Amino acid sequence: MSVKLAPALPADDRNGMPSIAASLIDHPDDVHVAVLLVRTKEIRTNVRTGDVVPTAEILAAEAFTGATADAATLHRLLRRQHERRTGKVELPLELEEAIDALRPTTSDEQAEPEPESDETEAGDDGLNDPPW
Repeated sequence: MSVKLAPALPADDRNGMPSIAASLIDHPDDVHVAVLLVRTKEIRTNVRTGDVVPTAEILAAEAFTGATADAATLHRLLRRQHERRTGKVELPLELEEAIDALRPTTSDEQAEPEPESDETEAGDDGLNDPPW
């Protein structure tokens, strides 16, 4: 089953996407997090095939630059929901937070750059990572 997304964002203060416009321009390769509230705008049925496709409209949108603690928490929640939906085993949220706390922050990475290597660490081939 598929879902379509209506292309319009709210035209008033329920649209928080402009809050990250500068970051999108200044750091085009960075990944940011957006939270959307949606509801069904319309439902279309193909009478020949019986396929039913809902279209969701965006009621509210808030965006977070990728460097914030809120974005990191939302990213974890996104990862957990992806794991639930795809059937992957998920770690308890507290354990995920503890593991994430062990990762170097952006300032740590800049202070002590790691030497580049052609070898990957065991289990860190990136093949099981979601695309975000």
